[in-house]
Amino acid sequence: MQTLDKLNNVERAKLLFDLLPADIPAFIDFTKSLAEQVTENPDALREKWQTPLLNVEMWVRLAQAVYEAIKKYGSKLSKSGRLFSDQLFDGYLALFSVHCLQQFVQHAELKESRFKTAVELFF
Repeated sequence: MQTLDKLNNVERAKLLFDLLPADIPAFIDFTKSLAEQVTENPDALREKWQTPLLNVEMWVRLAQAVYEAIKKYGSKLSKSGRLFSDQLFDGYLALFSVHCLQQFVQHAELKESRFKTAVELFF
């Protein structure tokens, strides 16, 4: 196994899935909900946007792509670590998915308390 600093986002997400799968279904639901909010109301996001590296339109496109992946694969995402990591954490999609992970561990009631620690460590 590679050291953590050599793993890419897909590999980190797969590792998170493999080690602590109990919270993955709730995370997927949370992410779908957040992606839906972003895509349905970009004007609300535009008013408070403060991220100079990405514009709102790019963020909305990432949210839409993540939402479509969740809609397409549904519960299969919570059953396959490879599908989960490939569909939600590959390339630029990882920007939105990692943001969702960070929000999820801050606001959700976790089944496995170590999930938050793993997210902080891996991402």
